[in-house]
Amino acid sequence: MSEHAEWETRLGRMKQAVEVWMERTSGDEARPPSAEPGSSLAGDDRLFPEHPVSSVAWHGLITAVEHLDFTLSAMAATGTLYPSAYFTTLRAALLGASQAVWVLAPASRRERQERALTAAKANYEEQKKAYGAVPTTTPEQQVLVAQAKARLDTRIGEVTAAAVSLGVDPVKASRLKLNATEVIELAAAQTVPGTMEQAYAMFLWRTASGHVHGHPYTRLLQLRSDHVVEEPDGRLWARHTSNVVEIGTAASAVVLITNKAWAIFDQRRISQR
Repeated sequence: MSEHAEWETRLGRMKQAVEVWMERTSGDEARPPSAEPGSSLAGDDRLFPEHPVSSVAWHGLITAVEHLDFTLSAMAATGTLYPSAYFTTLRAALLGASQAVWVLAPASRRERQERALTAAKANYEEQKKAYGAVPTTTPEQQVLVAQAKARLDTRIGEVTAAAVSLGVDPVKASRLKLNATEVIELAAAQTVPGTMEQAYAMFLWRTASGHVHGHPYTRLLQLRSDHVVEEPDGRLWARHTSNVVEIGTAASAVVLITNKAWAIFDQRRISQR
């Protein structure tokens, strides 16, 4: 079996796993599974029920599964290896899955709760920025936006107070900040240590960032050396491509981290550990 055919088979198995996860996260009957009374996750959620540990994990999971399903479904339906689009959607899936692992994996409840508070604060801050970008054409709309931003400021203050109640230094509590790169690094190290997938998770995170932000260096990494054309004025043109091995390795890293996220999520919502 050729390497291309081998990866097509592996991608097919990934698609089967993702379809199972889609059943849990989408459709009219799908809803977040509740944490059983007395479980680890139920205890985690008591600190800050407005944005609990379980919500941080669940949102990460549904983000990962949706973007994985889109990527693998589009590949199967079109048979086209888009040079950058799959990497941008896999990057979103990677961040979602990694955030779920990041918030659930620590053995310490305090650490899990502090990480959830960090994610909550980041959410409120980004939401406030979004409200700041809302166009207002009437005084009434301006009042509504100001009220929404004030509610978010209140929530941010509540996050800080909750962190202090955990024993976090007040100065640190007021400066909680989510570092997405650190989230990816910790999740990959927790899930696929010492593997090609661990390295590729970070490579995907960095290079797909270039695609998302329109930086040309990522396309330069994909240039076909056998398709470089020199124009009469000295300019060079080349075609950039991707292949099933690159996309498959990236997808594999995300699927493995997502699978780990599901395993920890289910264990925490049932077990008292």
